[in-house]
Amino acid sequence: LVESGADAVCLGEGEKSFVNILEIIKKKGRLEKCPGIAFKDKAGNIIDGGDEPLLEDISALPFADFSDFKFEDYRKKMIPISIGRGCVNRCVFCSESNRFKKYRTRSALNLYDEILYQKEKYPFIEEFFFNDSLVNGDIEVLGELCELIIKNGLNIKWSGQASVRNEMSRELLKKIKESGCWGLSYGVESGSDNVLKLMRKNFNAELASSVIRETSEAGIDVGFNIIVGFPGE
Repeated sequence: LVESGADAVCLGEGEKSFVNILEIIKKKGRLEKCPGIAFKDKAGNIIDGGDEPLLEDISALPFADFSDFKFEDYRKKMIPISIGRGCVNRCVFCSESNRFKKYRTRSALNLYDEILYQKEKYPFIEEFFFNDSLVNGDIEVLGELCELIIKNGLNIKWSGQASVRNEMSRELLKKIKESGCWGLSYGVESGSDNVLKLMRKNFNAELASSVIRETSEAGIDVGFNIIVGFPGE
């Protein structure tokens, strides 16, 4: 805000905050202090409206609108979808827990309905990418989504990022594969148990190795992230 040409900055999630701005400008004809927004007044003072409460039911949000995108300009015909917001973990290096104070997920049916909606609207779409930090923040929702896709014979390809978890069983991985998943990328970060503890990871190297191996054996391409030079390494 010190040198920016922006009129205002959203401090958290934007859906409610943007409505706050519009309502205040409509009533007052100018920006005033409101939750979720910070701006600089004419005297140069930063006016901080504080936090807007987090959205609890993110399934109530409308589906993403890609009607302004020129898909013919993209080599890969892919649409991103968000399963939830935030993360179930609290790794020391990550911004998720600061930006999103708690993890919230959409319902499996709401996710399925959006996939169906986007596929019907854009039949040329080749793939869906879940652009969250993890697709398996809520194992039950992930399992239900896969079951809906399989039961209804929805022929799609999808991929996303995942967390190393005990719950990623062979049975679940088989279901994930059957639902059209071709690739998962895990946030492993390190092969050292000591470094994983320093990072506040909720798993050890043995579990990471097992999950990666079983994901590959299920026929899913596996990637993983590694952080080099973490303090304490």
